[in-house]
Amino acid sequence: MTRQLNILLVEDNPGDIELVKIGLEETNADVNLTVIQDGQHALDHINDNETVPDIILLDINLPKVNGFDVLKAIRGSACYQMVPVIILTSSSAEVDIAKSYAEHANSYVTKPARFDNFVDVIRSIDSFWFTNASLPKDKLIKN
Repeated sequence: MTRQLNILLVEDNPGDIELVKIGLEETNADVNLTVIQDGQHALDHINDNETVPDIILLDINLPKVNGFDVLKAIRGSACYQMVPVIILTSSSAEVDIAKSYAEHANSYVTKPARFDNFVDVIRSIDSFWFTNASLPKDKLIKN
């Protein structure tokens, strides 16, 4: 039996939010999706430490606070630092890719323009991160 996965999606574009939802529905994964639509609310959520997700899908082009600052906060949080972060963004700029990895993103995925390609990307994320990869249940590092 597989456990339910908690995904935090930080994305401001309503169309892209719907595409992620559709893609996840098509994978038949047991997912609880939390959507936050701006960087400031994402920072507030991280600081609350109430529900730590299993994985984060993060756009870098966000209102109020950009995704790079959100990523820094994630990596600086004892509760969130081990959570895999997938940058899911429309930018294919080399500087954004390099900066994301420098800030310890686990992967960088450029959003495809076509619906069917977008759904394929979500399926591949599901296949790798939810089926093949092992995610920590306890996200706090114990010394």
